[in-house]
Amino acid sequence: MNTRTPLAFRYQPTRTVTTHFLTPALLSRRRRPDRIGIVARIIGAIFVSALVIAFVAGLLGPDRASAAGPLPPIVHVIYHASYEQHAEPYADLLIRIAECESTFNSFARGRDGSEGLFQFQPGTWAWASVGAGFAGASSYDPIAAAYTAAWLISLPGPNGGPHHWRNCWR
Repeated sequence: MNTRTPLAFRYQPTRTVTTHFLTPALLSRRRRPDRIGIVARIIGAIFVSALVIAFVAGLLGPDRASAAGPLPPIVHVIYHASYEQHAEPYADLLIRIAECESTFNSFARGRDGSEGLFQFQPGTWAWASVGAGFAGASSYDPIAAAYTAAWLISLPGPNGGPHHWRNCWR
């Protein structure tokens, strides 16, 4: 009886050849983490975490304009009106105009006869409110004024655009 194992199953030590695919030129290109990079990443992570916490806590975001306090509720109406009237690019401008013209007071009245939140002249209000779908509404109505201003600012041509409120958008 043959006690020898066949050649295929016999343990044969092989010579291991260590081949490095990373040559010294490639090894020198590998970047080691330096201390400044690690510190910068940690500071960035802390900063982003603080922003997320502040946003979740309500200290940042659309409900807080500045350190002066929360925005008036009419701001949300103006944003919605600019969306409905396809004037989204002008939403922030409309808010600045309302703050400039009437300080968000929908019952403001100018010396020149302008009325309401956006200080419409009666003649302008007569045709612009009809075009915006608020025919017969008062210029003192803040919702009608917001939708009419958004409609008016989104109009192409000489009748539309922010030139109606030149003193506020410069």
